[in-house]
Amino acid sequence: MNQPDNPIDPDLERRMKAEVRREMEEAEAQSRTLAARGSTLVEALAVSVQRGDMVSVVAGAGQFTGLAKYARGDLLSIEGQAALIECNLAAVDEIVVDTRAARPGSSVVHEAESFAARLGLIELSAEQVELVSIGGTKVRGSITAVGRDHVVIQTVSGHDSYVSLARIVFAVRPT
Repeated sequence: MNQPDNPIDPDLERRMKAEVRREMEEAEAQSRTLAARGSTLVEALAVSVQRGDMVSVVAGAGQFTGLAKYARGDLLSIEGQAALIECNLAAVDEIVVDTRAARPGSSVVHEAESFAARLGLIELSAEQVELVSIGGTKVRGSITAVGRDHVVIQTVSGHDSYVSLARIVFAVRPT
């Protein structure tokens, strides 16, 4: 008596494989959802930095688009067409991933723990910077001090201006 090599009906086997594949895809999707629910904004942005994504950062003051370069704490650094833009994540409204890069992005190097720390580094460099507040106010000059809740900037007209740290959404440095 001849026995078939495969005692399972080929149609049944095909349906079973399709069902197992569907269940695995569903489990992977649920796993990604659970991981996203447990992540922070900066953790999600770190992926964009590593990938080299183009992002748009939107706040009441406006919008900047550029290459995601660094993310840590409440800081996102992007490289725009003609400027480096430091973004205060605590003050932005939305971040849109415009283009997901297929190539590797920046390697993550430790630069600054927070937006305030980045402003401190800009102070030390004596670079010209434009601070943009949530309401759209712009102050241009050199940072002379970063306090616990404010920034002192010597404006291009030579005046000292005090800006609430919590209200600053962008620090823009021309390249």
